[in-house]
Amino acid sequence: MKAVILLLSAFALSAPLCAQKCFNMSILSLMSKLEIPGDAAENFAACTRSSNENHRVVIVDYGNGMKDLDTMVARNTRDFNYASIAGLGDAKSQMPSAQTVEDSKQLAETLRNMTPEQQKEWAMEQANKQMANRGSHPVMQDDPATTRLVMQTQDIAVNQLSALDREFAAKYRSIDSAKVLAMDKVPEADRNKCPSVDKIGTPSCSCVNNLASKYFAQKLALEDKYDAQKIALFQSYIVKIKGLVQQVDQNIAKLNFGAGIKSGQMQKMLFSSQSAAFGNAFDITYATIQAVRKDGADLYVNKVNSEKGYYDLSYAR
Repeated sequence: MKAVILLLSAFALSAPLCAQKCFNMSILSLMSKLEIPGDAAENFAACTRSSNENHRVVIVDYGNGMKDLDTMVARNTRDFNYASIAGLGDAKSQMPSAQTVEDSKQLAETLRNMTPEQQKEWAMEQANKQMANRGSHPVMQDDPATTRLVMQTQDIAVNQLSALDREFAAKYRSIDSAKVLAMDKVPEADRNKCPSVDKIGTPSCSCVNNLASKYFAQKLALEDKYDAQKIALFQSYIVKIKGLVQQVDQNIAKLNFGAGIKSGQMQKMLFSSQSAAFGNAFDITYATIQAVRKDGADLYVNKVNSEKGYYDLSYAR
């Protein structure tokens, strides 16, 4: 998601000026859909399930809460993308050219490697160039207070929120790496311990599945242990992220979602800030909830199937 926001920002800042007002929305209100997940058993219980032709339990989806969150993030990401592209170029353009796309990708990479101060300097330089290129056309200027508020909003949405996301993501990766190492140490079930039930030494299906059940029980204990750490990390950062998002929402509302801004450049900057705030609000937070819910439920369904004797059907029944 962050790569998309950077690319769209590059489109917006490098393309001919075309005013773009913000969406009349509250990103903070949308964040209420970031419901804290439970342990693996609770996440599995929330899933919609069915049985296949081999009597195995299969997960159809990860529950209404996860579906609603997935739909909301996808819909708003799409809307921001479409609105950003629609605001590029002249009114006759439906999509940017291939060359514009490639140039913007390169520009996005350049912006990604800049410090926040360099990004600000670059943005102001581009704004000054666009102002100069208008020649004799009248330029609409905003008052200093409006300009400061737009710049402040951009700083919060792009720099401060991104910094929080990077901190969160780094700590999340550390927990996840520890989980992977611990999971790898769990020994696979030794099917050779199962007695044979035929002349060629095939172990019984019930024995194999019983061993699998014990194996998944160990995995689930680790999953719940490290998921609890991820959830605690989520809770420590979500308050800070919401605080910054609330400031962005309030600033945009004060500016009447861009309608009260005279300068097309400032309108565009405000819209880009709203888009970045949405992307940063649902970047690592959304990924954390998605991973905890899905990883836990996927492990738990294996345990359920092994307990019922249907996880591994490749042996004699």
